[in-house]
Parts: sequence; structure tokens; C-alpha cells
Amino acid sequence: MISKPQHHVLLFLASFIFFFFIHSYCDNNTSILPRCSTYDCGNGIPIKYPFWHIGDDSSDLCCGYPKFGLSCSNGEPVLKLPNDTYYVKDINYADYTITLVDIDATGQTCPRARQNLTLQNLPLDYTNLDLNLTFYFNCISSPFSFPLSPIGCLGYGKLQSYVIMMENQIDDVEWVGKCEAKVVVTVMKTEIIENDLISGFGGAMNKGFMLDWGTVKYCGVCDDSGGFCGYNKTTAEFLCFCGDGTAHSDRCKDENFFHPIFPSLLSDHRFLFSILSLPRYVYGNELYSNCAPFNCGNISDISYPFWGNNQPEYCGRPGFKIDCKEDVATLDIMSLKYQVIAINPDTQILRIARLDLLTSICPRQYFNTTLNLTLFNYTSNDVVDATLFYNCELSPEALAFNEFSCPINNFPRDAYLMVPTVSRNEFLLGCNISIAIPILARAVQGLLRAELTVIQVLNQGFEVRWILDQVQCGDCLRSGGRCGYNWTVNQFSCFCPDQAYSRTCPSPMPSGSLLNPGETTSEDEFYRECFTPFHCGNLSNLSYPFWGDERPEICGYQGFRLRCQEGPFPVITINDQEFYVKFVNQSTLVMTIARRDLWDDVCPPGNVADIKNTTLNGTPFSYAAELESITLFYDCQNQSTYNIHKFQCPINGEQRDVFYATDALLRDWSQNLPDCNISVEVPAPRAAVDQLIRGGKDALETVLRDGFEVKYTLDPKGDGTNVGSKVGIG
Repeated sequence: MISKPQHHVLLFLASFIFFFFIHSYCDNNTSILPRCSTYDCGNGIPIKYPFWHIGDDSSDLCCGYPKFGLSCSNGEPVLKLPNDTYYVKDINYADYTITLVDIDATGQTCPRARQNLTLQNLPLDYTNLDLNLTFYFNCISSPFSFPLSPIGCLGYGKLQSYVIMMENQIDDVEWVGKCEAKVVVTVMKTEIIENDLISGFGGAMNKGFMLDWGTVKYCGVCDDSGGFCGYNKTTAEFLCFCGDGTAHSDRCKDENFFHPIFPSLLSDHRFLFSILSLPRYVYGNELYSNCAPFNCGNISDISYPFWGNNQPEYCGRPGFKIDCKEDVATLDIMSLKYQVIAINPDTQILRIARLDLLTSICPRQYFNTTLNLTLFNYTSNDVVDATLFYNCELSPEALAFNEFSCPINNFPRDAYLMVPTVSRNEFLLGCNISIAIPILARAVQGLLRAELTVIQVLNQGFEVRWILDQVQCGDCLRSGGRCGYNWTVNQFSCFCPDQAYSRTCPSPMPSGSLLNPGETTSEDEFYRECFTPFHCGNLSNLSYPFWGDERPEICGYQGFRLRCQEGPFPVITINDQEFYVKFVNQSTLVMTIARRDLWDDVCPPGNVADIKNTTLNGTPFSYAAELESITLFYDCQNQSTYNIHKFQCPINGEQRDVFYATDALLRDWSQNLPDCNISVEVPAPRAAVDQLIRGGKDALETVLRDGFEVKYTLDPKGDGTNVGSKVGIG
């Protein structure tokens, strides 16, 4: 039994209000039952509780678990998980399983995994049919202590990539400093043959993996008994909340308790709710006051997404709890404790230092520094990879300024801090223990000039950036609220002095919307329409300046219209060209886009003469990262040169040569360019372009689908002030 007797009346009142609100919200003067009927995107997979179809009506979310909404793309259901988007290949309602395939891997013979699978607080779990593969990408040398062949199709230049089954990975792999990235991918055991892993991983990724959703399977029984369904994320158990103030593991004892009052609600709705999402008090001012910023030592005004200092967890996000003891702020990341040195909410940069190395440079246990890459990333400007070496036998005199001593088995042994300016090979022969640790680049210079000791360098810590869309919180703060988070349904909340709102506190209508001067709309209508985040295709929690489909034009800016149902991703038009929007970071104002006309085939179905260069001139968009041009040459005279960069496309009824070139290849070909009638430039990240030198057509299509990043500015005039121009060489 969850509630105590003295809370019976309060919980009854909260339940009554909750039922009434949900009934009013979901019913919307029409019958919910047809809306909650089984839906099919077109491939025969029925979508029903706990899954629901993301349609034009927001009340559809009452048909299932809030985070189990499925959109449709190309006739297939699509599920968005915290870090990536997946095609749904099967839902087994008897075994309570769902089979997913990463959209980016679909149809790729040699897919490049981009993201770790992240489930966070969702009621999903792996099955015994799943197997994890670990990829190490773009390695300058093998990170393994045993022979392992690289993945041929993912290598370029001198960089190689590797894959291994996690169940065979006994020791922690020393990959930091050797490889660019580590990604864990889940596949089905039945699709993997151990001695054929390199040639088989692509097919396995295209078959997908299976997750279990059995923790929410009992909702039908609960609903029929007059209760409403919940989920306790702490114990990972289903709960059925009943009108008498009790909670049960399956059903309410009195089936008729609420039926006379809300017959249509109880027969038509299956809404998941958790006791963890209910505040201790009903009134919103408790939420507001509980989440006031706090100080710890010399760090002031600590607030969302961070929380701590005896605050309730709803004041912040999972993974951001700060403990404050004796004026020292600490943060746990991947089971290691860090001292928080500084927090910059404007840049979302956190400076931290490992607590185990602050008190003693000779730790009891040796752990590499690893981040939860779903929450944090290293900053690229001022952080370098360093290594602490222990139990060393060699003492190169040239490195004496990096030397210190640590006891091993009660005997003093040499130890060193290796920084990127020093060759690592000198240490590998003489040291038995190492710890990978980031340090500040500016501290390296002090170390090399003997201005700082090793312990002083470590005490300065290093910088990480937290990965979080802060647009919603900014809007909430500007409206006079305080930011919070519902851990149960993973949704932002704005706590205001009167109550909690989904986005902002009530305030006058902001300027700069597309509402014409002659138009009028009520303030309530504006907030209802424009301050509730909306979903578009696989993108969720979108807000101003984006609009489109059912989102009214008054809620956004011109140039930011999204068409949500026209492909695997929402479509945006920039300078009369259509792009798929693959990802939007509303905190950094960056989105990843890919050209729609080159998505399915680099051989365009229409007139090749209609293909244009990618340009952002005169738009509120500019290129966000270091990019290079990929030049596509169409309608070329047949040539035998550059075969690896050549393929054919049908043009005017006959097969004609097509070439592609990177900036580097163009320089190599400067004296012998292909004889072609049409050339088109498309931007791509510099890191991705390198693989095209040896990759062929498949690599080209992968890079084009991966897309490129653009920044956007909230420019109401759309005059392109301070925006970029067409991408150029270099």
C-alpha cells in the first residue's frame, strides 16, 4: 500500500481532480474510443496500447504510455528513443516485445553506428535474445592487447575501426587517445556468427534488436477494475492506482468504485500516471519555492538542470544531482565523483575535477575518466587527452618535470603524466598501469614551462558541456517561472507562483510572431496554441520558431515551416531547396539537415539540369561546423580515370558517367578534370568527407544521408543578416 491513512482524503481529491482533468482534456467533446482504436501505418503492424499513433490530435496521447507514441514514415511506424530514431519492425502483444531497427542503418551494407542505445527511465528492457556489439571508430592504432582485424569498409586513410562482442570483452579497452569514438550497438544473437563478425554486423544491424515492455502489460486489467495505470521507475514495477487511495500490483479491489461517476472515462481511457509525478502538496507555490536556486561554496545560483541541497528531484534532471558538503559541490558521473569547480549556464559548460585525484595523486584504484555521453561531452577548444602512468621502471631524464612517485605494494615507484606533446611510445615499454584523464590545454603549457606541478594541473580540472535543450527553461525563466522536470514521463515543467505549466507562466504575448497586426487572438488561445511543444515526424518537443502542419503560422517565423508527414524526417525548404531535418538542438540553435533530392539516389529522377548548389544566402541559416564541398559531376564523357569515384546515372535515356570529388581530390585532379556538363556542390562535415577518398558510391550516399549542421538565427525579417554564404573550398 503506497499511501498512508492520513493522506487518504488528499489522494482521493487529487485522484478526483486528475480524472476530471484527463476526462476533459482527452474527451474534447468527441468519443475517445474511435481515436484509441488500432492503427496501422501500412506495413501490417497494429498500433495499440501501450503504443499509440502520433496523429493530428493531441488527445491521442491518452491512448497509451506517454513516451510510446509512434509516428508513420514511408508506411512504417517510427519510435523515437532518447538518443535516436528507429523503425518498428514488429510488436508482439503476446510476448510484450518490440523489434526496432536504427533508421540510419536501414539499407546500409556497412552501417556506421552513430549513437549508443539509451533507454533512460522508459519501462523498456533488453531481452535474452539481445547482444551488444562495441565499435571503436577511427583508431590510429588498435586499442586491443590481442590481434583483431579492422573493419575494412569503415576504414579510411590510416584510420581503422573495430568491432567486438561485449561478452568477449573482459578487460576495459584503452581506447581514449587511440580512437575517435566508442559506440555500443544492440543486435539479435541469432544474427551474429562469432567468427564472421566483420562481414555480418551490417546484416545484423538491419535486422534490429528486441526490447521488452512487459512492465506496462497489466494496464487493461487495472483499467477494467476502475483504476488508472502507473509505473514506478524506481522499482521498475507496474502500479494500479485506485479511488480509495491504495495502489496495487494488478487491479483495484472494488471494480465499481468510480464507474458511476466517470463511466466513459474508465471505459475509454488507458492513461499511465505515476505516484512519483505527484507533488507532495497540491499547490503550485510549493513547487516554485522548493526549486529556488541554491549556493554551494563559491558556486552561486545553482539551478536547473542541476538540483540538490535537499531539493526534491523534480527541480532538476536525472544525472545532474549536486551534493554539497562542507561548501564543496560534487557530481557523480559514471560511478566516479567529481568536484564541481565552476558552472556557466550561458555556455552550458561545467568545469570539474576528479575527486579521487584531488586528495591524492596516487589513487587506491585506477579508473579511466569516462562520461555519460547522453548527458555530457568534452569541449573541443580547451581540453586535451592526457594519461597518468604508474608503476614505471624507466625514467627518461627529459621528462623529469612530469615525474612523481607512488607506492605500489608499499614500494615507491615512478609515475608520470603524459601530455599530447610527448611521445607515448617511450612509456608503453616501462609502465604497467595507466589512467586516461582530460586536462585543460592551457594547463599543459604551464606544465611544460615548469610553472605548474602535476597535482596543480589535475586540480584545475577540465571542461565538459552538458547536452540539453535549454530553450524551454529559458522561456520559463523569462516568464517569471522556475524550471523543473517530471522524471516519470520525462517532460519539462515550468513552476510558477500559482501552479505548474507545461512551458511558461502566463504573460503578455511576445513580439516577433507571424501574427499579422490586423489579426487578434485571445491570450489564452495563443498560449494554448503556441506554448505547448509539438511533435513533427520523428522530432519531439519542438517550439518557436518552428511551425507547420497543425501548428499555426502565428507560432513561428517564416522560413521555419516544417512538413511533418512527407518522408523519414520532417521537410524544410531553404532557398527553394527541400531538406530533411534529422535533428534539432534548440539550445544551441543547430539542426542537422540532408538534401531531399539526393536522399534516395544520387541519380536524380528528374532533369539533372534542375539540380542546384546548396546555398544559404539570404536566409536565417548559416553553416555550423567545419565543412567541405562534395562536388558531383553529371553528364560526363566516358572516361576510365578515377574509377573509384565514378558511377553511372541514366540521363536522357542513356547511361552517362557521374563523378564525385572532395576538395582534396579536386586539387589532385586540377590538371585533368572530368569533361562534364553539370557540376553541383553539396556541403558535408570535414571528418566525413575523408572517407570518400576511398569509399565509392555507397560511402557517398551515406555521407549525403548523414547531412550537415546549420545554425539558425531568430531573425524576424528573414534578411539573412550575419548568415553564411555558399560553402566553399577549405
